[in-house]
Amino acid sequence: MIKQLKSVAELNSIYESAKAKQAVLDTQTQVKVHLGSCGIASGADKVLEAFNKQLAAKKTGEKPNSSSTSSWKKRHVSGFAASNRR
Repeated sequence: MIKQLKSVAELNSIYESAKAKQAVLDTQTQVKVHLGSCGIASGADKVLEAFNKQLAAKKTGEKPNSSSTSSWKKRHVSGFAASNRR
C-alpha cells in the first residue's frame, strides 16, 4: 500500500533520507551482470560465475587467476556479457 504524504515537510524528510542513502551507494562499486534471456544466451551466466570466483579469491587474499583485474576498479559497470563470437 502506498503511504499518503501529509505535508511538504514529510516529503522533504523522505527526499533527504533517499539522498543520504544514494550518497552512500555512490561510494560503493556496483557490478551488474544482466541475466535476461539474451544475456544468458550471450554467456552472462558464465561471466557472473567467473566474476564471483575472482571476488571470492580476492576476499580470501588469494591472487586472482585473471590477468585483467583493471575492470574491477571501474565503477557502475552495467550490462556486460561474454560473447562466443570471434
